[in-house]
Amino acid sequence: MSMNQATRSIGSVLWAMSYKGPLASVAMAVVSIAAMCGPTAQAAQLQVANVARVGADHIRFDITWTDSWRRSWEESGEGWENWDAAWIFVKYRRKGDAGWSHATLSAKASDHSAPAGAQIDVGVTGTRGMGVFLYRSAEGKGAWTNKGVKLKWMCKDDKVAGADKVELFVHAVEMVYVPQGFFHVGGGGKLAGSFTEGSWKKGREVIPFKITSEAELKVAPEPGCLYGTAGMGAAHQIGPVGKLPAEFPKGYGAFYCMKYETSQGQYAEFLNQLTAAQALKRYPLPTIPARFAGNGVHTVKKTSDRYAATKPQRACNWVSWDDCTAYIDWAGLRPMTELEYEKACRGPLKPIANEYAWGSGTVPDAPWILKPDAAPPVPYPLAICGNVGRIKAGSTYWGIAAMGGHLRERTVTVGHKEGRLFTGVCGDGALTPEGFADVPGWPGPASKWPDSATAGGGFRGGPWYADKARLRVSDRFLAACLRKQRDRSYGFRGVRQTPQGKVQCQHRVPPTGFMSRSRYTPHIMYIVDRSGSMFDMLDTVKKELCEAISNLAPLQGFHVIMLADGAPLEKTPKTMAVPTDKNKIAFTDFLTKIKAEGKTDPVKGFNRAFDVLDTASSQPGKIIYFLTDGTFPDNKALLSAIRARNKKKDVIINTLLYWRKSPTAVKVMTQIAKESGGKYRYIDRDE
Repeated sequence: MSMNQATRSIGSVLWAMSYKGPLASVAMAVVSIAAMCGPTAQAAQLQVANVARVGADHIRFDITWTDSWRRSWEESGEGWENWDAAWIFVKYRRKGDAGWSHATLSAKASDHSAPAGAQIDVGVTGTRGMGVFLYRSAEGKGAWTNKGVKLKWMCKDDKVAGADKVELFVHAVEMVYVPQGFFHVGGGGKLAGSFTEGSWKKGREVIPFKITSEAELKVAPEPGCLYGTAGMGAAHQIGPVGKLPAEFPKGYGAFYCMKYETSQGQYAEFLNQLTAAQALKRYPLPTIPARFAGNGVHTVKKTSDRYAATKPQRACNWVSWDDCTAYIDWAGLRPMTELEYEKACRGPLKPIANEYAWGSGTVPDAPWILKPDAAPPVPYPLAICGNVGRIKAGSTYWGIAAMGGHLRERTVTVGHKEGRLFTGVCGDGALTPEGFADVPGWPGPASKWPDSATAGGGFRGGPWYADKARLRVSDRFLAACLRKQRDRSYGFRGVRQTPQGKVQCQHRVPPTGFMSRSRYTPHIMYIVDRSGSMFDMLDTVKKELCEAISNLAPLQGFHVIMLADGAPLEKTPKTMAVPTDKNKIAFTDFLTKIKAEGKTDPVKGFNRAFDVLDTASSQPGKIIYFLTDGTFPDNKALLSAIRARNKKKDVIINTLLYWRKSPTAVKVMTQIAKESGGKYRYIDRDE
């Protein structure tokens, strides 16, 4: 059976009765395929099969994709890890319903299950589980099958009784995880309206601006501020001097991005699950000019009873802003901001002149880049495919396909006051009766134009037929221009922040420069110098420490020891804590009260650290982060104490020397790290 035949064979949907036994109700699912398919992209397809309603409130199915991956690496002095995932959401329909409804899933990850080697995180909007992310729990690459995935359906919340007949439809969309961390926006070369640091002067080289948090940003032509090379009045303007609120997604926080542009097959299934009135509003073909209608690029057409795409894996063009936001709302995702767009392309690398999404300053000889009906190869992150492979596939740093030179990408702009109001709220799976997205804070709908001003969206990435300069990562040619019409070059994809939100991330790598690590560690101990010499720096260190704690994964244990020359200070109970919201707040309150005083003597602090780690679970993986600014009264005593407590060397110690850099301090901190298999790092005060 061919891939296309296999896809068609799971297209039947069966009625399912109420539960009477272990396999109570069965429904076959048509998978929503995100991958574009060509000679080099066949393996990128997701397939969902054997969908069943088990008992009253569980949905079971199998899912397979043949190019799944997860990888960790180091870049720019930091540890990074990312993976691809399936965003899985469920639609249901009772007999007599005009359209399909979005199934509410349990918001608790523990209520869902997957085979060994897989992990499930729940995407929650408000208190409602909108879908789940399914991904590898350990590093790997290649074909990946998960049989018997089980999701808990809160059917009572959806007012569906156990005896009700329902049809179930499981959608799975390929996504790529973009981890939390710093990145730069803006770049050199001939670019329209590029972002720049605010001290930039006209006629000079662009100064890339570094995004280091999700905190509020000032947009102004001032040092330390975000700004652009086009002020006001252009489609690529930076907009008025003002603020970019903390709620606006800046790309620093972790998020998932669709691996491919929304396909025509996905869009057809979207239309099929709307009411007749909604689908008619979102159906592009009747509005496509006659001179373009016959060229075969857009293939979604209505038959007697349904919509179908003759090229289902081709990227969906001829979509308006309202079409894009409707689909994204319906899928439980949200629009991408233009800052997130640059993060998704460039990663943590510094910008280069005339940079494209595939990491070089030139356009490779790859047909898909300049041809909308050609499929891009399967993308992989730079850590897997290398620079040559990344360029050949047109892949972004993280492993996202076709972010430049295919279709224009719809984004929320920084360059208009309406765009700056965007807060990153995700869709709720339902549209208005007329077929529009209705999420508060999203730009649009554009249908209100010209009766009321509509702005806040725009484009990034550039289409296949444009000047090649328009394809560059930092080019903002139409970034502040929300066009209401459909066009042959307009495509889109959705994103969603990690299930823990913008601040808490799932990527196993705290973004802070002080406490970074490259791999997941179950037990983490922070030992921090609070002696008097730290007086001018302690507030900065405490802020970094709070941020590191806020980004710990749910299953990690942690503790903090603040040391000087007396008994170390610890939060009670003096044991390992799990990073619940309550504990994070408690540790933040504890750190707020810490003052710099006394001299530095870390022996007692290290002994307490090992005492606490000895009481932790037997699960391997323990690490200490030790930060100080100076030398100690007895280096030999400290080294002897650590050696005595870490004989098996099962605790890794990473040492961080802050600001002061005496030869003696460098020597002992390097030795502590080396003997335990850890790393030493010097941190300048200006970092």
